[in-house]
Amino acid sequence: MPDHERGRPPAVPAWAGGRTGGHLIAVTDGRREMAAHQAARLAAATGGPVTVALLSRPPWTAAFDPSALECWRNGDLEIAALTRLSEILDPAGARWRMVTVDGDPVRGILALARRHPPSWVLVPRSRRPFSGRRLASVLRSRHGLPLLLV
Repeated sequence: MPDHERGRPPAVPAWAGGRTGGHLIAVTDGRREMAAHQAARLAAATGGPVTVALLSRPPWTAAFDPSALECWRNGDLEIAALTRLSEILDPAGARWRMVTVDGDPVRGILALARRHPPSWVLVPRSRRPFSGRRLASVLRSRHGLPLLLV
């Protein structure tokens, strides 16, 4: 006999924390895809929509390659990110959209969170020491957003 016929509520996955079907905000800067991959998995499991916040800052490679900076200025980075995100999120059946965050990432993410309150904000761990943690700690401690470091 299934659990719902016995009067017990169905089990909720531990990672969901009771927030199934909610909105996800996945933060990415175009170099790390982990937040997008995790968002695809969570969206497929919960059925919730995903907003991908693309941080549009100059690529660190611009110091060594002038063509990288030109690509960033022309908006080619956004087109490449949109194509790659489509390759990641579409096969999972996720409902998603991409929003470019200019300037301060905290303000941009907070503006998104005010418009569409998220169940989770996925922040990538950075290869550079403390940079991903700083963004995560500000979003969590000062603004109380529910975070997943990926």
